Amino acid sequence: MRRKQIQTLSTMAILTALSMVLKKYSIDTGMFRISLFDTPIILAGMIAGPLWGVLVGFYSDLIYGLVSGYQFSFIMMLSALVWGLCGGLLHKFKPKYWVLLLVVLASSIVTTLINSVQLYIWYQGGMFADLPQRIITMLIKWPITTTIVYILYRKELMQRYLYI
Repeated sequence: MRRKQIQTLSTMAILTALSMVLKKYSIDTGMFRISLFDTPIILAGMIAGPLWGVLVGFYSDLIYGLVSGYQFSFIMMLSALVWGLCGGLLHKFKPKYWVLLLVVLASSIVTTLINSVQLYIWYQGGMFADLPQRIITMLIKWPITTTIVYILYRKELMQRYLYI
């Protein structure tokens, strides 16, 4: 393998592990989770492209599901894939903050809908009782996730151009 391929693979493995750690140390109420696990997945897509973003989302969700003891769901895994794909759509660009803000908002809405479908399958109508809290959580998390991704991505770009 060339140096660049090894560097990409190592970075993606670190982001996968970081996503699992952030998901492990989150606030979980059963119906919704307050976590920043999506931040490394978005960043993986932005750094290495949509395929890598989707792979990081896939493996972080799959491995976490296998080791956590939580019920695994392919439908919920789709939300992790969406995060990686949406980050990957910005791969060739150096997005401005407001563009990233819109992409994260769109991804948040799509993933909330996907997760709501799975929660509806599990809990039927009981899912609707916690929907307002999940929407409020999404709206609070939205600028936080965007800001963290924006800062880390700009830092990664600066290191890429200055040191490599």
